[in-house]
Amino acid sequence: MTTAEDDTQYWNLQQRNVRHIEANGDVVDETPVDTTIRRLSKNRTRFSIMLGDELIGMIEYRLGDDPASREAEIGILLSEDQTRHGYALASLNALTSAMESLGLSRIFAEVVPGNEASLRLFRRPETNFVESPYLGGEPNDQVHVFTYMPRSLSGGGI
Repeated sequence: MTTAEDDTQYWNLQQRNVRHIEANGDVVDETPVDTTIRRLSKNRTRFSIMLGDELIGMIEYRLGDDPASREAEIGILLSEDQTRHGYALASLNALTSAMESLGLSRIFAEVVPGNEASLRLFRRPETNFVESPYLGGEPNDQVHVFTYMPRSLSGGGI
């Protein structure tokens, strides 16, 4: 579970990068820090991306609301001044490797149009994500859906 100190650091990271986040087509979470802590439930796990002692980003996964679905969605935020150094790729690969042992049926990410950095990241072959069509919504509002293809298929799950 994220501590109050961790959550304050994540909030500050997000606030320092509002222009970067919104320029990529994403929206900034306006939830105050104290309620963000309560929202992080047993279905949501967040990890810090650190460079030495500095928090430069976060990566998280959220399990679906229906336990029977055995799905998890991944989200990532990296400070604008730390992009294009391979930190997001390394964090994503570490997380998906660790998640393979959870017995999930699907790991996915949704990327909004305009978030070119995330589109480039998830389209890289070494991430093992495959882009699939998104059904529904207006064409300009459609998100890009990427589904993780496990490095090794075993037991019918990831």
